[in-house]
Amino acid sequence: MNVPRETIAAIATAQGRGGVGIVRVSGPLASKA
Repeated sequence: MNVPRETIAAIATAQGRGGVGIVRVSGPLASKA
């Protein structure tokens, strides 16, 4: 298994209009983002 070395962010919701938007943040500094 690869150990992540970078902190990344990505949009995790479907394209289009909606009432909720989710951004996923993962990596070693994710708790500080």
